[in-house]
Amino acid sequence: MPRCPNCQYILVLLPNRRRYKCSKCSRLYPQKQIENKDFREWNRQQRKQDKETPRPRKPKLTEEERNKRRKDYYLSHQKKLLEFSRKHYNKNRNKILARKKVYRQEAKQQYYEWRRKYRENNRERTRLLTRISFWRNKQKRLAVQMLENEYYEAYILRIYDSLPTFVLSEVLYIKKVL
Repeated sequence: MPRCPNCQYILVLLPNRRRYKCSKCSRLYPQKQIENKDFREWNRQQRKQDKETPRPRKPKLTEEERNKRRKDYYLSHQKKLLEFSRKHYNKNRNKILARKKVYRQEAKQQYYEWRRKYRENNRERTRLLTRISFWRNKQKRLAVQMLENEYYEAYILRIYDSLPTFVLSEVLYIKKVL
């Protein structure tokens, strides 16, 4: 119930004049002013009351429960979500494709930069691995050539692909001596 700002007595609304009148002091107040003031006061009290009364807290969900809820939501709204994503893509197609192109270019440049730095930092290791690979292939060719010149054939045909290193080293030693 609105009260008079002057004497705190109850105001009476005069609807035809759109004013409130105090019965005690006979003053008139605009309806809008009184209602605004009354509403602000009521709102302030409600906020105070809301602060004082604690809200019941929702229990925290575990990761599994959150994932289950997301999955359930997605499954129940799958058609709507797909439709929304298609509309969004069609509406913003040029922007999306341009962003993807820029991202790929940047990613490619970053990869090339990383590869160049890696090669610079590991130059000796790369050279060593290349030399080892070269000598292994050379030993393999010599061992296969030696086996082809011998009178017997290997029991297992895979021996041509992989030979023990001691055989390969003996072949190299014999070739150097001869």
